[in-house]
Amino acid sequence: MAYLTPPTGYLILVVYGLFMILITYFFARWKRYRSIQGFLVAERNVKWWLGATSIAASWIVGASLFIIAITTLSCLLMPRKTPWKALNKDNL
Repeated sequence: MAYLTPPTGYLILVVYGLFMILITYFFARWKRYRSIQGFLVAERNVKWWLGATSIAASWIVGASLFIIAITTLSCLLMPRKTPWKALNKDNL
C-alpha cells in the first residue's frame, strides 16, 4: 500500500522546488547580502544559537548519509537480509 500517489508526490516535489527558488531569489535580492562575504558568511554577524543549530544539523546530515550508504551497500551484498539484520555483526 502506497502512502502517496505518484501525482501527490510530484506535487510535493514541485511545491518544494518552487519554495526553494523563492527563498534563493529573496536572499539574492536582499541588500544586506549583496556582497560575496555577505552571502557566504552573513556579514559575519550570526547569533550563537543559529550557528550552533547549523553545526548540529550538518553533523546529523553527515552521519545520516554514511548510514544510508552502509545500509545500501549491505543490502546489495546480502540481498536476502533486511537492512537491520545486515548491520548486525552476528549475521555476517
